[in-house]
Amino acid sequence: KKITEIKGVCSSLRHEFRNEHESDAKDMLQETERLKDDIREMNVENHDAVAILRGKGVTEITNVENQIEKDLDELATKCDGTLRQLKEELELVKKRERNAVVERKNLHINELKQKYTLKHCEMKSYYDGIMSDNAKIIKGLKDGLIDMKKRVE
Repeated sequence: KKITEIKGVCSSLRHEFRNEHESDAKDMLQETERLKDDIREMNVENHDAVAILRGKGVTEITNVENQIEKDLDELATKCDGTLRQLKEELELVKKRERNAVVERKNLHINELKQKYTLKHCEMKSYYDGIMSDNAKIIKGLKDGLIDMKKRVE
């Protein structure tokens, strides 16, 4: 019963961490998509300005594009790092929970072994007492039989 409860708790914790992780990942993906959409909108809105800037200097636009790419790469790296960290934390939690379950299982097994040993000793004493009493009764009956045989002779 305890193991079932523990499994249920472990399962719910795993589910909760998985949902949090999925939610965080979805939020990060949505934020990335939103930023990409913003960049696309900015490119569309600033088409005329881009044409003027191209006329003035292609290098400035290239620098802006490079910065945007760099920012996107940094954001992707940050998302990957956060995702990796969440996975590691989840694994640690799983290990701790697994170890706790194993420890409780071992304690329970040891308790059962002790109870078994105690009950076995009690049963052995009980049946040894019965055997001893039966042996005394049989000896008494044999002695009585010998006495009867002597009287008959």
